[in-house]
Amino acid sequence: MSIKLIGAVFIGGGLGALIRYFLSFSSYFMNIIPNVLGCFLAGLLFSYLEQKSSYLGLGKEFWIIGLMGGLTTLSSFELEVFKFFNSNETLKMIIYIYSNLLIGFLFLTLGLKIRGFIS
Repeated sequence: MSIKLIGAVFIGGGLGALIRYFLSFSSYFMNIIPNVLGCFLAGLLFSYLEQKSSYLGLGKEFWIIGLMGGLTTLSSFELEVFKFFNSNETLKMIIYIYSNLLIGFLFLTLGLKIRGFIS
């Protein structure tokens, strides 16, 4: 592993975490905004980087692993699911799980479609 690779992941992850912080506010359901946005951007970026013969230097490490990894952390999602479960808010928990998964998948697909990666 090179210092450049580590630096790209580190800087991208830090920026992704900052974006998540500013988008999440205080409500549990506000976590869906960075998750959906991250899924959409991951679709755009993945398709763009896959179509390039070279990843533009450290593009994959910075954008996908770093930025998207910091922006769309599953651990935050799981913790919020547990909070709903622990407080016996089953309906909110189910809505939260399915809205994150379904809307995230739809926006990932939209990002891939916009870039022409899928038809």
